Amino acid sequence: MSQRHLRIVFITLIAAATAACGGGAPSPTPSPTPSAIPSQTPSAIPSQTRLAPSPSGKAIATLTLIAGVEADGPGTSVSDALAHVGVEPQLVNGIVLREADGAVWLCEVLLESSPPPCAEPRLRVGNWLPEDHTFDAGAGVHEANGVRWVEHVQLYGVIRP
Repeated sequence: MSQRHLRIVFITLIAAATAACGGGAPSPTPSPTPSAIPSQTPSAIPSQTRLAPSPSGKAIATLTLIAGVEADGPGTSVSDALAHVGVEPQLVNGIVLREADGAVWLCEVLLESSPPPCAEPRLRVGNWLPEDHTFDAGAGVHEANGVRWVEHVQLYGVIRP
C-alpha cells in the first residue's frame, strides 16, 4: 500500500473516531439527530436550531471542519455535498470566501459584483481557525472591499443543515 493510501486510511480512521466520540469540545450549535439514511436535501433532517434562510429562501447548511485532519483527493462539488448531508465527513471543492464581518463560506461559484458574494449553492464554514493563513495576502488571494477569497480550495468536514 502506498504512503498516500496509508495517509487516506489514517485520516478516515481519525475522522470516524472523531465523529463517534462527538468531536471533542461541544459545538456551539446543537447538531441534528443523525439519520441512518442520508437525506437528499439539507432541510429534510430535523435540527434543533433553524438557521436563517438564504436570499433564495433555502436553509443555509454548515460545513463544520474537522480540526487537525488533512485530506486530499478528487473531492466533490458543493451541490453534490449538499445532496449527502449527514454525519459522514466529506472533502468538498470550491472557492473559500471570507466576508468583511469574518463569516467564511465555501462557494461553488461567485456572483459578478464587487465584492463578489457566493452564488447558491453555498456552505457556511464552521470551525475556521483564526490562525489559518489562507486569507493572508499572497499568491492566489483576491480582495475587494474587505472581502477575501481563494479559488480551488478543498475543505474536509461534516455538513449539517
